[in-house]
Amino acid sequence: MANDGAVFSLVDTNTDIERTLVDQNGLMPIGLLCWCLNYVRTTRRKVGGVFEVVRNRFADVSQTDLFSVIDAIYSFRNEYIAHQDQELSDLELAKKALIQWANGLHRIWSCR
Repeated sequence: MANDGAVFSLVDTNTDIERTLVDQNGLMPIGLLCWCLNYVRTTRRKVGGVFEVVRNRFADVSQTDLFSVIDAIYSFRNEYIAHQDQELSDLELAKKALIQWANGLHRIWSCR
């Protein structure tokens, strides 16, 4: 049986999936994509429902390096943009991140 923390996490993620796909009002779609790719790569427990759909739909791309690409974009977003844990004053770092972001969006679009 799953622990309470895992159950609450799945309930929250289920709500986020619904908000993103049904209501088209997700809070952080890049974070949800990162979560989905990681879930397929690391979770062996079968939960069913929308999580089984995630497992099936992301099975192929989870075997590629897409997770590491998205995770890098997501981490940069959290550290420098959303939470501003660090000031983004390095022009080369910003340029590299922007290129990485554009390439990542292209990779996501190519998976469709």
